Amino acid sequence: MTIHNKTLRDAYPGGLAGAGGGPGRAAGRGTGRGRIARIAVRLPGPTLRAVPWAPILAASVVGTGLVGWPALSRDDLSAALLSNLLRLAAVCAAVGAAFLLDDPAARTVQTTPAPRLLRLSMRVAVALPVLAGGWAIAVLSARSAPNGRQLPWVALSLEAAALIAVALAVAAVQLRRDDRAAGPLTAIVVLTAAVVAAVLDEPIALFPPPGDAHWGPTHRWWALIAVSALSLYAWAAHDRNRRRRLRLPVRARVWRGRAG
Repeated sequence: MTIHNKTLRDAYPGGLAGAGGGPGRAAGRGTGRGRIARIAVRLPGPTLRAVPWAPILAASVVGTGLVGWPALSRDDLSAALLSNLLRLAAVCAAVGAAFLLDDPAARTVQTTPAPRLLRLSMRVAVALPVLAGGWAIAVLSARSAPNGRQLPWVALSLEAAALIAVALAVAAVQLRRDDRAAGPLTAIVVLTAAVVAAVLDEPIALFPPPGDAHWGPTHRWWALIAVSALSLYAWAAHDRNRRRRLRLPVRARVWRGRAG
């Protein structure tokens, strides 16, 4: 808890009271948007220290290895097999992203002036370069194979982005119901969804081989999945109790004044 308390002090130097007046009011002076902008500028450093990097880095390494090792050691891999290896790497990245929103200090930071959507999205922002870097290495490894030069890497990247968006949406929904770690359950949901998607057959197959007649329509579905998952994440990451918490001290002061 010491690390997380230090994180809070770094992000909110004016003190937690800046959310509703009092000694820390100087930190929250100005318009609401301006205050949030100043908080957002201070968040990346503390967020980098608070993100659970171990599962994210492990998933990226495993995913990159699943593609890189066979792609660089064999010359007979078909484009369909390389595509499926990249899909395995995408599932690994989504499993790593499942743990991204976990925060042992979640109940403590609920009282901070930073909106919940900002706190969670900052975690996504600082981890996205790592996930994107691992995916880029996997794609470059696949394209280095003789049959990988013509891989539709843009469409495959859409699949990876949709899977990661689904992982974030499921984790945000789980954390909205319970502040405890959502990573393990979210990882199970992502793996189950990937298995179901893999066994679906035409015309509803979500993992068709490159050049398949359903390739275009399938990836329109993937785009819809990505947009829907991001919308669900935005809703679930929003703090539904924030306004009530910020008004509570004012009501309490009015009540004490009347009682006196």
